[in-house]
Amino acid sequence: MRFAKATRRMDSTAAMTISRLGAWCARRCSIASSGIIALALASLGAGASCSTTEVKPETFRLATTMSETNRVSFAITVSSPYDTFEADQTAMSSGHYPTYFLRVDGKWAVYDDAPLDGGAGPAQVEFSPGTVLGSALWMPEGGHTFEIVDQSGHSLAQSESVALVAGHANRLVFLARGGVYSYRFLSVGLDVPAGAQRVTLLNALPTGQAVEFITCTDFASTTAQNCTAVSDPIAYGEVSTRDVPLAAEEPRHAGSTASGIYFRTLPTATLPASEAETFTFDLTAQNPDPSAAAASPAVYFIAPRYTHPNGRIAGAL
Repeated sequence: MRFAKATRRMDSTAAMTISRLGAWCARRCSIASSGIIALALASLGAGASCSTTEVKPETFRLATTMSETNRVSFAITVSSPYDTFEADQTAMSSGHYPTYFLRVDGKWAVYDDAPLDGGAGPAQVEFSPGTVLGSALWMPEGGHTFEIVDQSGHSLAQSESVALVAGHANRLVFLARGGVYSYRFLSVGLDVPAGAQRVTLLNALPTGQAVEFITCTDFASTTAQNCTAVSDPIAYGEVSTRDVPLAAEEPRHAGSTASGIYFRTLPTATLPASEAETFTFDLTAQNPDPSAAAASPAVYFIAPRYTHPNGRIAGAL
């Protein structure tokens, strides 16, 4: 799958938009007119007299190329605020889907390679829920905080300091349930043993269904059959990473990556269990790291988000 700075990963595709920052507040107190930074500038300028001193909000530049300083790749995923697939699709089709902004270490996140028209400044990071923000974005190694902000300037969620580690697939996932966001941080090592694959399963289902790892023995049909659980049930918000042998069988689903290891949802009073579902997201592609390029480790991830009434997965992060 091709990635941009943010890529929609749901049944319906929504392109990420990147806001353009207005001109910096300069002489005569001119105020930037677009993006969330404009709100910050307007707040700073309220009730103040004009000055010839240029006012600039603090920004954090996300690097698009690796360097000695920015040597850690990372990705951020923010779920839709809606608890059901139907509500999510209705909001998307009606044009009422939200737009979010990002603050890193208390500063507005901007792209270091996307100047405004005329070169007035960098473009602010803006994205829609359900996107993967990252894929070849780089930051300094060590602890950083991340905050999601809506268009009104309201903080939806903020992480504690999370440690970004070189040679790992670093991913921060913001999950909404009942309109409230929380976060989970994953730092998956790329040092996969020979003959093995590393799979990570995060339960992002707001319906409360548990999920579990499974293996299957019958590959005669288009969907793996005769499956056996190989983990305890994983509840909402829980994450599990394990190394499993690479299987000789081909994956059963188009677009799948991991082979021989699957997952399924468990039934509830109103929803059936799913069939065998696959790990379709390759973390080494989403989090490129030169230290792992030669070894080409098999490192896969899935965070099921929604299910259809028949139990099948409707969307994932």
